[in-house]
Formats: sequence, structure tokens, C-alpha cells
Amino acid sequence: MLKRLIQIEEQELKGASPQLAFLAQTKEYLGELRDYAAFEFELLNGGRNIADINKELALLRKNV
Repeated sequence: MLKRLIQIEEQELKGASPQLAFLAQTKEYLGELRDYAAFEFELLNGGRNIADINKELALLRKNV
């Protein structure tokens, strides 16, 4: 029974490695998106890049 539990745990870890690799590779990009609200994601999904979105947000914050 213990062997089987260890096998299951090892299988789960193997299956997670591509996900962990993706997160490690895109950590900086995902960090930039962390504080985005629906408006920013709409711009991103509409084809705008992060640099343009951040510039627009900076302008909006200056004008508020």
C-alpha cells in the first residue's frame, strides 16, 4: 500500500514538471500581469503589448 502511494505521488510530480517549467520560464511576464484588472486584460487580449498598456496606465494615473 505504501509503495502504491509513493508511485502515485511520483506520477503527480512528473506530470507537474512541464507546468513548473512553464511557470519558471514566464515568471517575469506573469509578474507583470499580476496586478492587471479586467480593463488591462481586455487591452492585452485585443492585441496590445504589455509595454503599451503600462504606458497608457501611467498616463491615466498622471491625469487622475
